[in-house]
Amino acid sequence: MTTIIGIQGETFALLCADSQISDVDDSGYATQVVTMREGTGKVQTNGRYLIGAAGDVRAINLLHHAFTPPAAPPNLKGKKLDHFFTIKFIPALRECFETQGYATPDNESKQHMAEMDSSLLVAI
Repeated sequence: MTTIIGIQGETFALLCADSQISDVDDSGYATQVVTMREGTGKVQTNGRYLIGAAGDVRAINLLHHAFTPPAAPPNLKGKKLDHFFTIKFIPALRECFETQGYATPDNESKQHMAEMDSSLLVAI
């Protein structure tokens, strides 16, 4: 299980995460636990963003190597920040995941079309 923590101040943001990954079998038990190599991690800088991920290593790799986030205007706060993430950031992230084949397949009811098997913590 991944631990990610974020701390925000007036002029800074800090994200930290553990460095272990595990394989989990169908019954939910960890079958292998390994430490990630130096130079890899669950938190990366991508442009003006710090992005931390917990879950599938595939999502972490895509965030590090394939995702090009939209340019964030300076000084986003409150509703403007929420609007930016809703209208710009999340659609760009979903497009990256879909292009790279990491998207939940559409089902008949479409109720799960925005789900994935990872959790993200993002700071600008």
